[in-house]
Amino acid sequence: MKWLFRALRGLLAALFVFLASFLAFHLVVSAITSGKFRPASSSVTASEVQNPENEDTSSEDPSVTSAEEGEDGTSSADAALSEESNPSASEASSEEESGSGAFTPADAAQLMTASPEEEAQGVTGFSYDRLSEDVQRLYRQLYTGVAAQKTSLFITACSTSDAGRALNALLDDHPEFFWMDGKASIYGLEGAPVVQIGFEFNIAPESIGEARALIEIAALEYESTIPEGAGTYDKVKAAYEYIIRKTDYDSDLTGAQSQNIQSVFIDRLSVCAGYARAFKYLLDRQGIPCAFLSGTANGPDGSPESHAWNLVTIDGVDTLVDVTWGDPTYLGEGDADPDFISYDYLCLTSEEMARTGHAAGEYYTHSDCTDRSYDYYLLNGSYYETFDYDKVAFALMDAVDNNRTEVRLKFGSDEAYQEAMYELFEGGMVADALQRRMSWDNLTSITYYHQYSEGLYTIRVFW
Repeated sequence: MKWLFRALRGLLAALFVFLASFLAFHLVVSAITSGKFRPASSSVTASEVQNPENEDTSSEDPSVTSAEEGEDGTSSADAALSEESNPSASEASSEEESGSGAFTPADAAQLMTASPEEEAQGVTGFSYDRLSEDVQRLYRQLYTGVAAQKTSLFITACSTSDAGRALNALLDDHPEFFWMDGKASIYGLEGAPVVQIGFEFNIAPESIGEARALIEIAALEYESTIPEGAGTYDKVKAAYEYIIRKTDYDSDLTGAQSQNIQSVFIDRLSVCAGYARAFKYLLDRQGIPCAFLSGTANGPDGSPESHAWNLVTIDGVDTLVDVTWGDPTYLGEGDADPDFISYDYLCLTSEEMARTGHAAGEYYTHSDCTDRSYDYYLLNGSYYETFDYDKVAFALMDAVDNNRTEVRLKFGSDEAYQEAMYELFEGGMVADALQRRMSWDNLTSITYYHQYSEGLYTIRVFW
Protein backbone atom coordinates (compact mmCIF):
# COMPACT_ATOMS: atom_id res chain seq x y z
CA MET A 1 0.00 0.00 0.00
CA LYS A 2 2.87 2.38 0.76
CA TRP A 3 4.08 2.26 -2.81
CA LEU A 4 0.53 3.00 -4.08
CA PHE A 5 0.23 5.94 -1.69
CA ARG A 6 3.54 7.38 -2.85
CA ALA A 7 2.55 6.96 -6.48
CA LEU A 8 -0.77 8.78 -5.90
CA ARG A 9 1.01 11.58 -4.05
CA GLY A 10 3.49 11.97 -6.94
CA LEU A 11 0.67 12.02 -9.45
CA LEU A 12 -1.18 14.73 -7.50
CA ALA A 13 1.98 16.84 -7.25
CA ALA A 14 2.58 16.60 -10.98
CA LEU A 15 -1.03 17.54 -11.63
CA PHE A 16 -0.70 20.58 -9.36
CA VAL A 17 2.41 21.83 -11.22
CA PHE A 18 0.71 21.29 -14.57
CA LEU A 19 -2.38 23.29 -13.50
CA ALA A 20 -0.25 26.10 -12.06
CA SER A 21 1.76 26.34 -15.26
CA PHE A 22 -1.40 26.27 -17.35
CA LEU A 23 -2.90 29.15 -15.38
CA ALA A 24 0.32 31.18 -15.54
CA PHE A 25 0.32 31.21 -19.33
CA HIS A 26 -3.38 31.39 -20.08
CA LEU A 27 -4.29 34.08 -17.60
CA VAL A 28 -2.69 37.52 -17.94
CA VAL A 29 -1.95 39.74 -15.01
CA SER A 30 -3.34 43.27 -14.89
CA ALA A 31 -3.02 44.81 -11.45
CA ILE A 32 -2.61 44.37 -7.74
CA THR A 33 -5.74 44.94 -5.69
CA SER A 34 -5.57 44.72 -1.91
CA GLY A 35 -2.16 43.09 -2.24
CA LYS A 36 -3.28 40.27 -4.57
CA PHE A 37 -3.07 39.81 -8.30
CA ARG A 38 -6.27 39.47 -10.22
CA PRO A 39 -6.04 36.97 -13.10
CA ALA A 40 -5.67 39.04 -16.28
CA SER A 41 -3.24 39.95 -19.09
CA SER A 42 -1.80 43.35 -19.81
CA SER A 43 0.75 45.52 -21.55
CA VAL A 44 2.24 48.78 -20.37
CA THR A 45 3.09 51.64 -22.67
CA ALA A 46 5.17 54.70 -21.88
CA SER A 47 3.79 58.11 -22.77
CA GLU A 48 4.18 58.97 -26.44
CA VAL A 49 3.72 62.32 -28.09
CA GLN A 50 1.95 60.75 -31.00
CA ASN A 51 -1.51 61.15 -32.49
CA PRO A 52 -3.52 57.89 -32.13
CA GLU A 53 -4.92 58.36 -35.62
CA ASN A 54 -1.41 59.19 -36.86
CA GLU A 55 -2.62 62.59 -37.99
CA ASP A 56 -0.75 65.84 -37.67
CA THR A 57 -2.06 68.67 -35.52
CA SER A 58 -1.04 72.27 -35.50
CA SER A 59 -0.22 75.07 -33.15
CA GLU A 60 -0.17 78.82 -33.03
CA ASP A 61 2.66 81.20 -33.45
CA PRO A 62 5.02 83.04 -35.68
CA SER A 63 4.40 83.26 -39.40
CA VAL A 64 6.35 84.95 -42.15
CA THR A 65 4.15 87.39 -44.01
CA SER A 66 4.63 90.20 -46.46
CA ALA A 67 4.10 93.66 -45.02
CA GLU A 68 1.70 94.43 -47.84
CA GLU A 69 -0.51 91.42 -47.20
CA GLY A 70 -0.36 91.36 -43.42
CA GLU A 71 -1.76 87.80 -43.26
CA ASP A 72 -1.59 85.57 -40.23
CA GLY A 73 0.00 82.16 -40.67
CA THR A 74 -0.15 79.02 -38.64
CA SER A 75 2.47 76.51 -37.72
CA SER A 76 2.23 72.76 -37.52
CA ALA A 77 2.41 70.90 -34.23
CA ASP A 78 2.95 67.47 -32.83
CA ALA A 79 0.39 64.98 -31.93
CA ALA A 80 -1.68 63.70 -29.08
CA LEU A 81 -0.27 62.47 -25.83
CA SER A 82 -1.12 59.05 -24.40
CA GLU A 83 -1.02 59.36 -20.63
CA GLU A 84 0.80 56.92 -18.33
CA SER A 85 0.29 53.20 -18.99
CA ASN A 86 -2.10 51.51 -21.33
CA PRO A 87 -3.70 48.53 -19.55
CA SER A 88 -5.36 47.04 -22.61
CA ALA A 89 -5.17 43.25 -22.70
CA SER A 90 -2.58 41.73 -25.00
CA GLU A 91 -0.45 38.66 -25.39
CA ALA A 92 3.35 38.69 -25.30
CA SER A 93 4.83 40.51 -28.28
CA SER A 94 6.50 38.22 -30.78
CA GLU A 95 9.96 38.79 -32.25
CA GLU A 96 8.35 39.65 -35.57
CA GLU A 97 6.08 42.26 -33.99
CA SER A 98 8.60 44.15 -31.88
CA GLY A 99 12.04 43.46 -33.30
CA SER A 100 13.20 43.06 -29.71
CA GLY A 101 14.47 39.50 -30.01
CA ALA A 102 13.07 36.26 -28.66
CA PHE A 103 11.01 36.55 -25.48
CA THR A 104 10.18 33.54 -23.34
CA PRO A 105 7.63 34.04 -20.55
CA ALA A 106 8.62 32.56 -17.20
CA ASP A 107 6.85 29.47 -15.91
CA ALA A 108 5.01 29.29 -12.58
CA ALA A 109 8.01 27.97 -10.67
CA GLN A 110 10.18 30.87 -11.86
CA LEU A 111 7.57 33.47 -10.92
CA MET A 112 7.27 31.98 -7.44
CA THR A 113 11.02 31.83 -6.79
CA ALA A 114 12.67 34.57 -8.91
CA SER A 115 14.17 37.64 -7.30
CA PRO A 116 13.54 41.14 -8.70
CA GLU A 117 16.23 42.89 -10.71
CA GLU A 118 18.94 44.48 -8.59
CA GLU A 119 18.18 48.14 -7.91
CA ALA A 120 20.50 50.72 -9.49
CA GLN A 121 22.21 52.96 -6.95
CA GLY A 122 22.46 56.74 -7.00
CA VAL A 123 19.82 57.30 -9.68
CA THR A 124 17.93 60.56 -9.70
CA GLY A 125 16.10 62.76 -12.17
CA PHE A 126 13.24 65.19 -12.62
CA SER A 127 10.65 62.47 -13.22
CA TYR A 128 12.20 60.05 -10.71
CA ASP A 129 11.91 62.65 -7.96
CA ARG A 130 8.15 62.91 -8.57
CA LEU A 131 7.45 59.22 -8.01
CA SER A 132 6.25 57.56 -4.81
CA GLU A 133 8.83 55.45 -2.97
CA ASP A 134 7.30 52.20 -4.24
CA VAL A 135 7.39 53.35 -7.86
CA GLN A 136 10.92 54.70 -7.40
CA ARG A 137 11.95 51.15 -6.44
CA LEU A 138 10.49 49.85 -9.72
CA TYR A 139 12.31 52.63 -11.60
CA ARG A 140 15.65 51.56 -10.05
CA GLN A 141 15.01 47.91 -10.96
CA LEU A 142 14.01 48.83 -14.51
CA TYR A 143 17.08 51.04 -14.88
CA THR A 144 19.40 48.09 -14.20
CA GLY A 145 17.73 45.85 -16.77
CA VAL A 146 17.18 48.48 -19.46
CA ALA A 147 20.78 49.73 -19.18
CA ALA A 148 21.88 46.12 -19.79
CA GLN A 149 19.60 45.98 -22.88
CA LYS A 150 17.63 43.05 -21.48
CA THR A 151 14.51 42.06 -23.37
CA SER A 152 12.82 40.89 -20.18
CA LEU A 153 13.42 40.99 -16.44
CA PHE A 154 11.70 40.51 -13.10
CA ILE A 155 10.53 43.41 -10.95
CA THR A 156 8.74 43.56 -7.63
CA ALA A 157 5.07 42.57 -7.94
CA CYS A 158 3.10 45.71 -8.82
CA SER A 159 0.16 47.08 -10.76
CA THR A 160 0.50 47.73 -14.47
CA SER A 161 -0.15 51.43 -13.84
CA ASP A 162 2.80 51.60 -11.44
CA ALA A 163 5.01 49.70 -13.90
CA GLY A 164 3.97 52.04 -16.71
CA ARG A 165 4.56 55.11 -14.58
CA ALA A 166 8.05 53.91 -13.63
CA LEU A 167 8.90 53.12 -17.25
CA ASN A 168 7.63 56.52 -18.44
CA ALA A 169 9.74 58.30 -15.85
CA LEU A 170 12.83 56.23 -16.68
CA LEU A 171 12.67 57.08 -20.38
CA ASP A 172 11.93 60.76 -19.66
CA ASP A 173 15.04 60.99 -17.49
CA HIS A 174 17.30 58.85 -19.70
CA PRO A 175 17.08 59.63 -23.43
CA GLU A 176 20.22 57.51 -23.91
CA PHE A 177 17.93 54.44 -23.73
CA PHE A 178 16.91 55.24 -27.29
CA TRP A 179 16.11 51.64 -28.31
CA MET A 180 12.94 51.73 -26.20
CA ASP A 181 9.82 53.82 -26.76
CA GLY A 182 8.10 52.36 -23.70
CA LYS A 183 6.12 49.41 -25.03
CA ALA A 184 6.21 46.38 -22.75
CA SER A 185 4.14 43.42 -21.57
CA ILE A 186 3.81 42.31 -17.95
CA TYR A 187 3.17 38.79 -16.68
CA GLY A 188 2.52 37.48 -13.19
CA LEU A 189 0.87 34.83 -11.03
CA GLU A 190 -1.34 35.37 -8.01
CA GLY A 191 0.79 35.17 -4.89
CA ALA A 192 4.11 35.45 -6.72
CA PRO A 193 6.51 38.05 -5.28
CA VAL A 194 7.59 39.30 -8.71
CA VAL A 195 6.21 39.95 -12.16
CA GLN A 196 8.02 39.55 -15.43
CA ILE A 197 8.16 42.48 -17.83
CA GLY A 198 9.06 41.93 -21.48
CA PHE A 199 10.16 44.89 -23.59
CA GLU A 200 9.64 45.82 -27.21
CA PHE A 201 12.68 47.42 -28.83
CA ASN A 202 12.31 49.82 -31.74
CA ILE A 203 15.44 48.40 -33.42
CA ALA A 204 17.09 44.98 -33.42
CA PRO A 205 19.34 44.45 -30.38
CA GLU A 206 22.35 43.83 -32.59
CA SER A 207 21.86 47.30 -34.16
CA ILE A 208 22.03 49.22 -30.87
CA GLY A 209 25.82 49.52 -30.92
CA GLU A 210 25.87 50.95 -34.44
CA ALA A 211 23.12 53.44 -33.61
CA ARG A 212 24.95 54.48 -30.44
CA ALA A 213 28.11 55.12 -32.47
CA LEU A 214 26.21 57.38 -34.90
CA ILE A 215 24.64 59.27 -32.01
CA GLU A 216 28.08 59.74 -30.46
CA ILE A 217 29.36 61.23 -33.73
CA ALA A 218 26.47 63.72 -33.75
CA ALA A 219 27.05 64.64 -30.10
CA LEU A 220 30.74 65.27 -30.76
CA GLU A 221 29.77 67.43 -33.74
CA TYR A 222 27.57 69.52 -31.45
CA GLU A 223 30.37 69.82 -28.91
CA SER A 224 32.69 71.11 -31.63
CA THR A 225 30.32 74.06 -32.12
CA ILE A 226 30.62 75.22 -28.50
CA PRO A 227 32.82 78.34 -28.32
CA GLU A 228 36.06 78.04 -26.39
CA GLY A 229 35.54 79.09 -22.78
CA ALA A 230 31.76 78.96 -23.22
CA GLY A 231 29.57 79.35 -20.18
CA THR A 232 26.42 77.36 -19.43
CA TYR A 233 24.13 79.64 -21.44
CA ASP A 234 26.39 79.40 -24.51
CA LYS A 235 26.27 75.60 -24.32
CA VAL A 236 22.47 75.64 -24.04
CA LYS A 237 22.19 78.03 -27.00
CA ALA A 238 24.61 75.89 -29.04
CA ALA A 239 22.49 72.77 -28.41
CA TYR A 240 19.34 74.67 -29.41
CA GLU A 241 20.98 75.85 -32.64
CA TYR A 242 22.57 72.49 -33.47
CA ILE A 243 19.32 70.55 -33.26
CA ILE A 244 17.36 73.13 -35.24
CA ARG A 245 19.96 73.33 -38.01
CA LYS A 246 20.33 69.57 -38.29
CA THR A 247 16.68 68.49 -38.00
CA ASP A 248 13.52 68.93 -40.06
CA TYR A 249 10.13 68.77 -38.44
CA ASP A 250 8.26 65.61 -39.44
CA SER A 251 4.90 67.19 -40.26
CA ASP A 252 3.75 64.05 -42.08
CA LEU A 253 4.71 61.77 -39.17
CA THR A 254 6.72 59.48 -41.43
CA GLY A 255 9.70 58.97 -39.11
CA ALA A 256 9.87 55.56 -37.45
CA GLN A 257 11.88 56.81 -34.47
CA SER A 258 10.17 60.14 -33.81
CA GLN A 259 9.75 59.49 -30.07
CA ASN A 260 13.47 59.07 -29.36
CA ILE A 261 16.84 60.63 -30.14
CA GLN A 262 17.57 58.44 -33.16
CA SER A 263 15.15 60.64 -35.10
CA VAL A 264 17.28 63.76 -34.50
CA PHE A 265 20.83 62.43 -34.51
CA ILE A 266 20.48 59.77 -37.22
CA ASP A 267 17.34 60.36 -39.30
CA ARG A 268 17.39 64.18 -38.98
CA LEU A 269 13.58 64.10 -39.04
CA SER A 270 11.58 64.31 -35.84
CA VAL A 271 8.63 65.63 -33.83
CA CYS A 272 8.57 67.46 -30.51
CA ALA A 273 9.32 64.40 -28.35
CA GLY A 274 12.46 63.68 -30.37
CA TYR A 275 13.56 67.32 -30.31
CA ALA A 276 13.08 67.61 -26.53
CA ARG A 277 14.80 64.30 -25.74
CA ALA A 278 17.73 65.12 -28.03
CA PHE A 279 18.14 68.53 -26.37
CA LYS A 280 18.18 66.87 -22.95
CA TYR A 281 20.68 64.27 -24.16
CA LEU A 282 23.16 66.94 -25.28
CA LEU A 283 22.82 68.97 -22.08
CA ASP A 284 23.11 65.83 -19.93
CA ARG A 285 26.52 65.25 -21.51
CA GLN A 286 27.52 68.77 -20.48
CA GLY A 287 26.33 68.27 -16.92
CA ILE A 288 23.62 70.92 -17.34
CA PRO A 289 20.36 70.11 -15.48
CA CYS A 290 17.62 69.58 -18.05
CA ALA A 291 14.21 67.92 -17.78
CA PHE A 292 11.90 66.53 -20.46
CA LEU A 293 8.43 68.06 -20.07
CA SER A 294 5.24 66.89 -21.70
CA GLY A 295 1.83 68.49 -21.81
CA THR A 296 -0.12 70.69 -24.21
CA ALA A 297 0.30 73.89 -26.18
CA ASN A 298 -2.15 75.95 -28.23
CA GLY A 299 -3.29 74.57 -31.55
CA PRO A 300 -4.31 76.79 -34.50
CA ASP A 301 -7.85 77.09 -33.19
CA GLY A 302 -6.65 77.91 -29.69
CA SER A 303 -7.44 74.48 -28.29
CA PRO A 304 -4.70 72.47 -26.53
CA GLU A 305 -2.66 69.98 -28.52
CA SER A 306 -0.03 67.56 -27.21
CA HIS A 307 3.50 68.87 -27.06
CA ALA A 308 6.91 68.40 -25.40
CA TRP A 309 9.62 70.88 -24.35
CA ASN A 310 12.32 71.31 -21.68
CA LEU A 311 13.06 72.81 -18.30
CA VAL A 312 16.71 73.90 -18.03
CA THR A 313 18.74 75.23 -15.10
CA ILE A 314 21.43 77.74 -16.12
CA ASP A 315 23.73 78.68 -13.27
CA GLY A 316 20.93 78.29 -10.74
CA VAL A 317 18.22 79.94 -12.87
CA ASP A 318 15.32 77.77 -14.04
CA THR A 319 14.11 78.60 -17.54
CA LEU A 320 12.02 76.98 -20.28
CA VAL A 321 13.07 76.03 -23.81
CA ASP A 322 11.02 74.77 -26.76
CA VAL A 323 13.44 73.67 -29.47
CA THR A 324 10.67 72.47 -31.79
CA TRP A 325 8.97 75.85 -32.00
CA GLY A 326 12.32 77.47 -32.75
CA ASP A 327 12.67 75.44 -35.97
CA PRO A 328 11.45 77.20 -39.15
CA THR A 329 10.56 73.83 -40.69
CA TYR A 330 8.09 73.36 -37.82
CA LEU A 331 6.61 76.76 -38.66
CA GLY A 332 5.86 75.45 -42.15
CA GLU A 333 8.27 77.82 -43.87
CA GLY A 334 9.29 75.59 -46.77
CA ASP A 335 11.21 78.38 -48.51
CA ALA A 336 12.69 79.82 -45.33
CA ASP A 337 16.34 80.67 -44.99
CA PRO A 338 17.91 77.36 -43.88
CA ASP A 339 20.20 79.29 -41.53
CA PHE A 340 17.34 81.12 -39.82
CA ILE A 341 16.62 80.18 -36.22
CA SER A 342 13.83 81.62 -34.12
CA TYR A 343 15.11 82.45 -30.66
CA ASP A 344 11.62 83.22 -29.36
CA TYR A 345 11.55 79.95 -27.42
CA LEU A 346 15.04 79.99 -25.95
CA CYS A 347 14.94 80.66 -22.19
CA LEU A 348 11.43 81.84 -21.34
CA THR A 349 9.49 82.34 -18.13
CA SER A 350 6.49 80.26 -17.13
CA GLU A 351 4.23 83.26 -17.70
CA GLU A 352 5.47 83.66 -21.27
CA MET A 353 5.04 79.97 -22.04
CA ALA A 354 1.55 80.06 -20.56
CA ARG A 355 0.61 82.81 -23.04
CA THR A 356 1.19 80.37 -25.90
CA GLY A 357 -0.77 77.63 -24.14
CA HIS A 358 2.17 75.57 -22.86
CA ALA A 359 0.82 73.64 -19.89
CA ALA A 360 2.75 70.78 -18.29
CA GLY A 361 0.92 67.50 -17.70
CA GLU A 362 0.13 66.02 -14.31
CA TYR A 363 3.52 64.35 -13.88
CA TYR A 364 5.59 67.26 -15.21
CA THR A 365 4.60 70.17 -13.00
CA HIS A 366 7.37 72.37 -11.62
CA SER A 367 7.85 75.64 -9.79
CA ASP A 368 7.38 78.84 -11.78
CA CYS A 369 10.29 80.13 -13.86
CA THR A 370 10.34 83.87 -13.22
CA ASP A 371 13.94 84.95 -13.81
CA ARG A 372 14.42 86.52 -17.28
CA SER A 373 18.20 86.82 -17.08
CA TYR A 374 18.80 84.53 -20.08
CA ASP A 375 16.11 85.86 -22.41
CA TYR A 376 17.73 85.99 -25.86
CA TYR A 377 16.35 89.44 -26.69
CA LEU A 378 17.38 90.88 -23.34
CA LEU A 379 20.91 89.55 -23.72
CA ASN A 380 21.16 91.00 -27.23
CA GLY A 381 19.85 94.47 -26.42
CA SER A 382 16.62 94.14 -28.39
CA TYR A 383 14.13 93.97 -25.52
CA TYR A 384 11.92 97.00 -24.78
CA GLU A 385 9.72 97.07 -21.71
CA THR A 386 7.65 99.85 -23.31
CA PHE A 387 7.48 101.14 -26.87
CA ASP A 388 9.96 103.97 -27.45
CA TYR A 389 9.72 105.39 -30.96
CA ASP A 390 13.25 106.77 -31.03
CA LYS A 391 14.88 103.58 -29.75
CA VAL A 392 13.04 101.36 -32.23
CA ALA A 393 13.77 103.76 -35.10
CA PHE A 394 17.45 103.72 -34.13
CA ALA A 395 17.47 99.90 -34.16
CA LEU A 396 16.12 99.94 -37.73
CA MET A 397 18.54 102.61 -38.94
CA ASP A 398 21.46 100.88 -37.24
CA ALA A 399 20.66 97.68 -39.15
CA VAL A 400 20.44 99.57 -42.45
CA ASP A 401 23.67 101.53 -41.79
CA ASN A 402 25.59 98.35 -40.97
CA ASN A 403 24.24 96.41 -43.95
CA ARG A 404 22.27 93.94 -41.82
CA THR A 405 19.11 92.53 -43.32
CA GLU A 406 16.94 91.99 -40.26
CA VAL A 407 15.83 93.47 -36.97
CA ARG A 408 14.46 91.44 -34.03
CA LEU A 409 12.42 93.17 -31.33
CA LYS A 410 10.63 92.05 -28.17
CA PHE A 411 8.31 94.06 -25.95
CA GLY A 412 7.28 93.81 -22.33
CA SER A 413 3.52 94.06 -22.77
CA ASP A 414 0.76 93.59 -25.29
CA GLU A 415 0.16 97.35 -25.30
CA ALA A 416 3.79 98.06 -26.26
CA TYR A 417 3.72 95.27 -28.86
CA GLN A 418 0.53 96.55 -30.50
CA GLU A 419 1.90 100.09 -30.63
CA ALA A 420 5.10 98.82 -32.25
CA MET A 421 3.18 96.82 -34.84
CA TYR A 422 1.20 99.91 -35.81
CA GLU A 423 4.15 102.30 -36.00
CA LEU A 424 6.40 99.86 -37.86
CA PHE A 425 3.96 98.91 -40.59
CA GLU A 426 1.12 101.43 -40.61
CA GLY A 427 3.08 104.42 -39.42
CA GLY A 428 5.89 103.90 -41.92
CA MET A 429 8.90 103.27 -39.66
CA VAL A 430 10.11 100.31 -41.71
CA ALA A 431 9.49 102.07 -45.02
CA ASP A 432 11.41 105.17 -43.89
CA ALA A 433 14.43 103.06 -42.86
CA LEU A 434 14.47 101.12 -46.12
CA GLN A 435 14.19 104.29 -48.20
CA ARG A 436 17.66 105.07 -46.94
CA ARG A 437 18.94 101.66 -48.05
CA MET A 438 17.32 102.08 -51.47
CA SER A 439 18.96 105.47 -52.02
CA TRP A 440 22.39 104.06 -51.21
CA ASP A 441 21.98 101.05 -53.50
CA ASN A 442 20.15 102.92 -56.31
CA LEU A 443 17.13 100.65 -55.95
CA THR A 444 13.57 101.46 -56.89
CA SER A 445 12.02 99.01 -54.43
CA ILE A 446 12.77 96.63 -51.58
CA THR A 447 10.45 93.84 -50.49
CA TYR A 448 10.38 93.30 -46.77
CA TYR A 449 8.59 90.80 -44.56
CA HIS A 450 7.74 90.44 -40.94
CA GLN A 451 7.39 87.54 -38.59
CA TYR A 452 5.72 87.98 -35.24
CA SER A 453 4.39 86.27 -32.14
CA GLU A 454 1.32 87.79 -30.56
CA GLY A 455 1.82 85.56 -27.54
CA LEU A 456 5.45 86.53 -26.89
CA TYR A 457 5.30 90.12 -28.20
CA THR A 458 8.16 89.57 -30.65
CA ILE A 459 8.61 91.08 -34.12
CA ARG A 460 11.18 90.23 -36.76
CA VAL A 461 11.53 92.47 -39.82
CA PHE A 462 13.71 91.24 -42.66
CA TRP A 463 14.37 92.26 -46.25
